Amino acid sequence: MALFTPVKEIVARFITLLLLALWGYQWLVEKKPLVKTTLYLPLLLLILYQALSLTWAHNPYQGFEHWLHWFSLAAFFFVCLNLSDDRFQIQKIMKFSLFPAILVCVISLICSLFHTDLPFFPKRDFWWATKFGNYKFAGEYIAPLIFWALALFSIESQNKKRIFYLCIAVGLFLSLIFLFKSRASLIAVFMLLPPSFLMVSIFSPFLRKLFSRLKKSHRSQRNVFLSLTAIGLLALLLLWVVAPTIFERGHTTNLQRSIIWKNTISLIQDHPWLGVGIGNFNLTYPFYTLPKDRFLIPETSYWDDIVRQTHNEYLQLFSELGLPGFLLCLVIFLIVCKNCYRYLRTPFVFFLFLSFLCHAIIALFVFNFQNA
Repeated sequence: MALFTPVKEIVARFITLLLLALWGYQWLVEKKPLVKTTLYLPLLLLILYQALSLTWAHNPYQGFEHWLHWFSLAAFFFVCLNLSDDRFQIQKIMKFSLFPAILVCVISLICSLFHTDLPFFPKRDFWWATKFGNYKFAGEYIAPLIFWALALFSIESQNKKRIFYLCIAVGLFLSLIFLFKSRASLIAVFMLLPPSFLMVSIFSPFLRKLFSRLKKSHRSQRNVFLSLTAIGLLALLLLWVVAPTIFERGHTTNLQRSIIWKNTISLIQDHPWLGVGIGNFNLTYPFYTLPKDRFLIPETSYWDDIVRQTHNEYLQLFSELGLPGFLLCLVIFLIVCKNCYRYLRTPFVFFLFLSFLCHAIIALFVFNFQNA
């Protein structure tokens, strides 16, 4: 699995440099403020601390490559935020971001229907779009965009546009199930399915009339609770039907993750304060691998490849950056939650928050923060 692929790196760096130039122009020439977000300080401290961790890393050169990736992500976030003066520009960026996802789904569907690879469009390796690394990376990219489509659906006043964005959300959801089959993405989406259904139902004329008749009584609250519970159980059942291997403890990838997480916790216990340095997990992890671990995994070649990542972003951050880096990431998470909580009753913000939670849940099982 190629995590830092050449095409992805070149595109990310080029876009970041271009936006940094525009940001500098606005700051120096147009005299606009440098930053306008509460996330500026913790993100800046995180990037600086990651750079500082290179001083105690086993391989500073390998760590520097990873640091450039994180710096590009932070710079891209700052620049996009400062170039977006109002909500309408943010909505335009969201609408534009949906088109690559639709392109990925359409071409993947064509390849699946004809059971063949199109010229220059291999089905299992997406060089033709953004070179994710493998097809499951595409699922991790598409899953949060389902909630972006629902967010755009919630703010549209014209019925045709609302139906259009709702169809996009449903199409991305079906593509995630039948084409990409990323189990981490499926877990995240199905966990967030009940609140999404509840918010979408508010925009249904029939259900809106039904909810308007309910009075704020104990009985109505109980009915709403029972409805959400039923939807949650149905989502769990559907998840079991779609991806039954998630619930199989002895499945190869489930067993691999449990072994890696257990050994990573041992690594963290030996390096709790400073970590092993950014990008140096795979150099330190072999010292914590037990001989019996390899006999538990039948796919030896896959095992050699998978130990490069913990398949849990939070354990990876803790192991590489120690307690200070993990706390900085926790502060960033709490700031985002606090800012969203103020406007959570707004459907647009509600779905954006679900998209953020989708990323956070996926990060429990894969490395989607690093696979930009």
